[in-house]
Amino acid sequence: MASPVLSTAAGANAGSPAVSTITTNSRVKTQSGFVSLQTDVPQFAGPPVTGTWLVAGSRVFVQQVPVVPQTGTGIAIIPPSPSPSTVPMSVTLGDARVQAT
Repeated sequence: MASPVLSTAAGANAGSPAVSTITTNSRVKTQSGFVSLQTDVPQFAGPPVTGTWLVAGSRVFVQQVPVVPQTGTGIAIIPPSPSPSTVPMSVTLGDARVQAT
């Protein structure tokens, strides 16, 4: 079943909401921002913490890249000095007016 699509940085969460997103999408936009793609890089506050989407949609694409629905998951990488650690990343807030699977 279809679920809301991520379109704001704050909708991505890895212990705290993302503060920004680096995206290549310049074509599909909702009222709250550009639709997030699997190749987008969410950035979180604190040390340089970035995320990577592992599971995205399977039927809706923008510029041949899957979009990130509310069921999307990923990992955030926290780089401490001895070795990096990871935490799960999920979508907590999608745009209810735009849905995908």
